[in-house]
Amino acid sequence: MVSNSFTYRLSVTAESDIDEIVGYIALKLKNSVAAKSIYDELMKKLQNLCDMPKIGHIVDNELNRRDDVRWLPVNNYILYYVIDDEDKMINVLRVVSARRDQRLIISSMID
Repeated sequence: MVSNSFTYRLSVTAESDIDEIVGYIALKLKNSVAAKSIYDELMKKLQNLCDMPKIGHIVDNELNRRDDVRWLPVNNYILYYVIDDEDKMINVLRVVSARRDQRLIISSMID
């Protein structure tokens, strides 16, 4: 039986985003339980994406010159990704706070 499941790859920027998020919660806010919880939730969402890559929404923004960037909310964060159907890969571009200016985030991903 052939698996239809995708795998995921974090960009260097996405890895850094996750490290910063978890580090901030654990070290600055001194809440290691919450840091582990958000990390676990991110990993769970990534696995869900591997099973159902199109559950995210297409980025609808006039700054987005690409039509393949998707976003998925994860608690108070937004995960941006692109699906590579040929390689069965979810390429995670960014993981950012939903409170940040998403227009700037989107424009930085397409430059």
